[in-house]
Amino acid sequence: MRLFKFLCFVCLVVLGQYGYGQSTTLLITVPNINPLKGEIQVSVYDNEKSFLKENEEYRIYRFKVEEAKGNFVINDLPEKEYALIIYHDENDNKEIDKSIFGMPKEGYGFSRNFKPGLSRPDFEDCSILLNKDVETEIRLMY
Repeated sequence: MRLFKFLCFVCLVVLGQYGYGQSTTLLITVPNINPLKGEIQVSVYDNEKSFLKENEEYRIYRFKVEEAKGNFVINDLPEKEYALIIYHDENDNKEIDKSIFGMPKEGYGFSRNFKPGLSRPDFEDCSILLNKDVETEIRLMY
Protein backbone atom coordinates (compact mmCIF):
# COMPACT_ATOMS: atom_id res chain seq x y z
CA MET A 1 0.00 0.00 0.00
CA ARG A 2 2.85 2.38 0.81
CA LEU A 3 4.43 1.68 -2.56
CA PHE A 4 1.13 2.46 -4.30
CA LYS A 5 0.78 5.78 -2.44
CA PHE A 6 4.38 6.65 -3.22
CA LEU A 7 3.92 5.89 -6.93
CA CYS A 8 0.72 7.99 -7.02
CA PHE A 9 2.58 10.87 -5.38
CA VAL A 10 5.44 10.63 -7.89
CA CYS A 11 2.98 10.58 -10.80
CA LEU A 12 1.20 13.68 -9.49
CA VAL A 13 4.49 15.54 -9.08
CA VAL A 14 5.62 14.61 -12.60
CA LEU A 15 2.28 15.58 -14.14
CA GLY A 16 2.28 18.85 -12.19
CA GLN A 17 5.75 19.72 -13.44
CA TYR A 18 4.73 18.90 -17.00
CA GLY A 19 1.79 21.30 -16.93
CA TYR A 20 3.66 24.09 -15.16
CA GLY A 21 6.13 26.17 -17.15
CA GLN A 22 5.53 24.54 -20.49
CA SER A 23 7.88 25.87 -23.13
CA THR A 24 6.74 27.33 -26.41
CA THR A 25 8.56 27.98 -29.67
CA LEU A 26 9.26 31.56 -30.67
CA LEU A 27 10.32 32.10 -34.29
CA ILE A 28 11.81 35.54 -34.91
CA THR A 29 12.25 36.63 -38.51
CA VAL A 30 14.58 39.56 -39.19
CA PRO A 31 14.12 40.44 -42.89
CA ASN A 32 16.68 43.22 -43.32
CA ILE A 33 20.10 42.24 -41.97
CA ASN A 34 22.90 44.23 -43.60
CA PRO A 35 25.88 43.71 -43.70
CA LEU A 36 26.13 39.93 -43.55
CA LYS A 37 28.55 39.69 -40.66
CA GLY A 38 28.54 39.52 -36.88
CA GLU A 39 25.67 38.26 -34.75
CA ILE A 40 22.10 39.10 -33.87
CA GLN A 41 21.52 39.43 -30.14
CA VAL A 42 18.03 38.87 -28.77
CA SER A 43 17.49 40.26 -25.26
CA VAL A 44 14.36 38.90 -23.60
CA TYR A 45 12.66 40.79 -20.77
CA ASP A 46 9.84 39.34 -18.70
CA ASN A 47 8.69 42.38 -16.70
CA GLU A 48 8.30 46.16 -16.76
CA LYS A 49 10.79 46.75 -13.95
CA SER A 50 13.80 45.25 -15.74
CA PHE A 51 12.84 46.28 -19.31
CA LEU A 52 15.59 48.21 -21.12
CA LYS A 53 18.03 47.82 -18.24
CA GLU A 54 21.45 46.34 -18.99
CA ASN A 55 22.29 43.14 -17.19
CA GLU A 56 18.66 42.67 -16.09
CA GLU A 57 17.51 40.64 -19.09
CA TYR A 58 15.54 37.48 -18.43
CA ARG A 59 17.56 35.71 -21.12
CA ILE A 60 19.99 36.60 -23.90
CA TYR A 61 20.40 34.67 -27.15
CA ARG A 62 23.02 35.24 -29.85
CA PHE A 63 22.74 33.97 -33.41
CA LYS A 64 25.38 34.04 -36.16
CA VAL A 65 24.41 36.17 -39.17
CA GLU A 66 24.37 34.00 -42.28
CA GLU A 67 21.69 35.52 -44.52
CA ALA A 68 20.03 38.88 -45.14
CA LYS A 69 16.78 37.38 -43.87
CA GLY A 70 17.41 35.62 -40.59
CA ASN A 71 15.12 33.13 -38.91
CA PHE A 72 15.96 32.56 -35.27
CA VAL A 73 14.28 29.95 -33.09
CA ILE A 74 13.97 30.12 -29.31
CA ASN A 75 12.26 27.13 -27.76
CA ASP A 76 13.01 27.24 -24.05
CA LEU A 77 10.85 30.14 -22.84
CA PRO A 78 7.99 29.29 -20.48
CA GLU A 79 4.52 30.52 -21.37
CA LYS A 80 4.47 34.15 -20.31
CA GLU A 81 4.48 37.73 -21.61
CA TYR A 82 7.83 39.03 -22.92
CA ALA A 83 9.33 42.07 -24.61
CA LEU A 84 12.26 41.66 -26.99
CA ILE A 85 15.08 43.92 -28.04
CA ILE A 86 17.35 42.79 -30.84
CA TYR A 87 20.47 44.33 -32.24
CA HIS A 88 22.92 43.51 -35.00
CA ASP A 89 26.34 43.21 -33.39
CA GLU A 90 28.19 43.79 -36.66
CA ASN A 91 31.70 43.84 -35.18
CA ASP A 92 30.96 41.01 -32.70
CA ASN A 93 32.14 43.01 -29.68
CA LYS A 94 29.14 41.92 -27.54
CA GLU A 95 27.84 45.48 -27.07
CA ILE A 96 25.76 47.90 -29.11
CA ASP A 97 27.96 50.65 -30.45
CA LYS A 98 26.58 54.17 -29.97
CA SER A 99 27.28 57.62 -31.38
CA ILE A 100 28.46 60.48 -29.17
CA PHE A 101 24.76 61.41 -28.79
CA GLY A 102 23.91 57.92 -27.47
CA MET A 103 22.12 56.74 -30.62
CA PRO A 104 22.81 53.16 -31.75
CA LYS A 105 25.28 52.87 -34.64
CA GLU A 106 24.27 49.25 -35.25
CA GLY A 107 20.85 48.01 -36.31
CA TYR A 108 18.31 47.45 -33.54
CA GLY A 109 14.63 46.68 -33.17
CA PHE A 110 11.86 45.96 -30.69
CA SER A 111 9.19 43.28 -30.62
CA ARG A 112 5.92 44.34 -32.26
CA ASN A 113 8.18 46.54 -34.45
CA PHE A 114 7.72 49.38 -32.01
CA LYS A 115 9.40 52.55 -33.27
CA PRO A 116 10.38 54.87 -30.44
CA GLY A 117 9.68 58.55 -30.87
CA LEU A 118 11.10 61.05 -28.44
CA SER A 119 10.81 58.68 -25.50
CA ARG A 120 11.82 55.12 -24.74
CA PRO A 121 9.24 52.36 -25.20
CA ASP A 122 7.43 50.77 -22.28
CA PHE A 123 7.26 47.03 -21.70
CA GLU A 124 3.60 47.11 -22.82
CA ASP A 125 4.56 48.75 -26.14
CA CYS A 126 6.73 45.77 -27.04
CA SER A 127 5.16 42.87 -25.17
CA ILE A 128 4.10 39.66 -26.85
CA LEU A 129 2.26 36.81 -25.18
CA LEU A 130 3.76 33.36 -25.54
CA ASN A 131 0.88 31.09 -24.66
CA LYS A 132 1.40 29.02 -27.81
CA ASP A 133 4.00 28.84 -30.56
CA VAL A 134 4.51 32.34 -31.94
CA GLU A 135 6.05 33.73 -35.13
CA THR A 136 7.06 37.38 -35.13
CA GLU A 137 8.96 39.67 -37.47
CA ILE A 138 11.27 42.37 -36.18
CA ARG A 139 12.72 44.85 -38.65
CA LEU A 140 16.05 46.39 -37.79
CA MET A 141 16.40 50.17 -37.74
CA TYR A 142 19.84 51.25 -38.96
